[in-house]
Amino acid sequence: MTQVARPTAAVLPAKAGREFLSAKTALSVLVLACDEEQNIADCLDSVAGWAGQIVVVDSGSRDRTIQLCAERGVEVVHHRYLDHRSQMEWAITAP
Repeated sequence: MTQVARPTAAVLPAKAGREFLSAKTALSVLVLACDEEQNIADCLDSVAGWAGQIVVVDSGSRDRTIQLCAERGVEVVHHRYLDHRSQMEWAITAP
């Protein structure tokens, strides 16, 4: 049986980790959401300190999801949900 090499995550030294996370980077965060009022604030707040861009792709929320995003100045785009893969591919390739 052939073993497959699995990628390993890079580990930052504990001292450098906080400095890295405190500075905004050129990293974009993409969040797929629909009726996520209970979770979206914590999700967005957890990346706000280090993400250079946050985009929420909403697929028809009827709760306060969009309002909570707007309160945090997060960009929200709308796209009808077909399946997770299609939604993510659309979000990544959308202009």
